[in-house]
Amino acid sequence: MSNILKRDRITFKEITSGPYAFIWYVADKGYDLVDETTHRLADETKRQEEPGPWLIPHEKIDGVVNKFRVNNYTPLQKPILHRKFSELYNEKVILDFADKYGLLDQPKTRLIPSVGGGVHIGESVKLWEKEITDMGGLLTIWDLVLKRDAGKLGQFIIWTEHTVQIDMVADFNDTQNKWEILMPRRSNIYLRNPKKLPPAKENATWQYFRDNYYSRPRVRFNGIIGSAGINSSYFNRWGRGEVIEPARHFVIREVNERLKGHLDLRLLVPDQEYESPSSFYLFPHSLRSALWVMALMELTAKTRLRQCDICGEWKEVQVSRNPFYCGDACKQAAYRKRKELAMTGTKGI
Repeated sequence: MSNILKRDRITFKEITSGPYAFIWYVADKGYDLVDETTHRLADETKRQEEPGPWLIPHEKIDGVVNKFRVNNYTPLQKPILHRKFSELYNEKVILDFADKYGLLDQPKTRLIPSVGGGVHIGESVKLWEKEITDMGGLLTIWDLVLKRDAGKLGQFIIWTEHTVQIDMVADFNDTQNKWEILMPRRSNIYLRNPKKLPPAKENATWQYFRDNYYSRPRVRFNGIIGSAGINSSYFNRWGRGEVIEPARHFVIREVNERLKGHLDLRLLVPDQEYESPSSFYLFPHSLRSALWVMALMELTAKTRLRQCDICGEWKEVQVSRNPFYCGDACKQAAYRKRKELAMTGTKGI
């Protein structure tokens, strides 16, 4: 495969955001979603590692060579992109996102069409699903940390006698345009000698709990956040039953883990018009890494984002206000809704 670079001028200043610098590309004609009915893996031993369906650039066949043009753009100038990414919920919206912003990584999966043509290079949709759910779940926890919602955090930040753990399952509700926590545990502190739960046939509530807990999770986080031997310096200063700080620590730790080994430190001499003669910058390896950088910037308040209370659209804000509407149309919708609720005597927005 060869690709022809479309060289649009992008200034150095445009590709930077704080200490980070990055430029990515998207296929000029977008991408196609293909599966085993039209393509097969060139290396069948990677079926489990790189399962279908796959995203491949929409290509022009020139003999046995697949060619496509690419357009460059600057993801770091789109601070809400990681939030949009975390809300992709099916293959169609994943394809739409790829058409606008490109693949997550340098594609390496080699695919052979069933009928003619050369080898295509693509990316498994399963990679997207894994990154989407990880980011969506972690941002869900982070939103609760920012709200200091100890009640909801206490449903999945769990204290035992010697540890604090997380046991959280979440799914994205595409009709409500938001992530939701699934069936939580009843208390954030385990009893030392809990009473034996009755058999399912004797307790309808436990039957529901057994059948629905973890039944269709998009993402699950389960493990120890701290103990006398793990992150002990943090654990020893958390009061028993504290949930906000352990949750904050968990999210930061997990985002750091996903960026480990995916950033390069480079010394550059950019245009003197924009920068000092020489500066250090961290370059993400791929769009996937850049999305996690955006999440990191949100965690460190380098960017401030809010979700519209009416339509759910994310926007970067300078000052956080409650309630928040993304534009005049949503302000009017909120006004009409308040007026309707006032006429019925119901509390609302």
